[in-house]
Amino acid sequence: MKTTFILLLSLFSFQLFAQSSDSLTKELAKKQSKIDSLNSVISKISDELKLQKGTKISSDEIEKLRNDIFGMRTELDNTKYNLAASHRQFRTGTILKVAGIAAMVVGTFALSGATKSSDVLFPFALYFGGAISWTAGMFIALDSHKYIGVAGRKVKSSNK
Repeated sequence: MKTTFILLLSLFSFQLFAQSSDSLTKELAKKQSKIDSLNSVISKISDELKLQKGTKISSDEIEKLRNDIFGMRTELDNTKYNLAASHRQFRTGTILKVAGIAAMVVGTFALSGATKSSDVLFPFALYFGGAISWTAGMFIALDSHKYIGVAGRKVKSSNK
């Protein structure tokens, strides 16, 4: 019963992470499309400049566009970094949870087969150690979601 509950809780936390990853992937795609659209605007402006040599765009406007593109690239890089950090920490937590569940199952089987009171110490330690590993893995996996929250926030721009 406990093992079933632990497995269901692990699957639930994995599903939460998968949903968060999907939303971040969509956000990354949106930011990449914004960068692409700004790059196309810059190329259109430069094409118009070539066609209309008498018309000049101020260097301030060009610098503002460059700063916008740089800010979006920085924001995209920060989002990618936070998503990778979240994935790495979630994977570590999942490995600890799986190892803990395996140790608890082995400890349970060893406890059920123990006939002497002196044979109970190792299986109990194995079960208890598995429970600690599973608990630590759960906390690490849940803590990995802090990077997803950070990745979803907008970076404050210094040029506005």
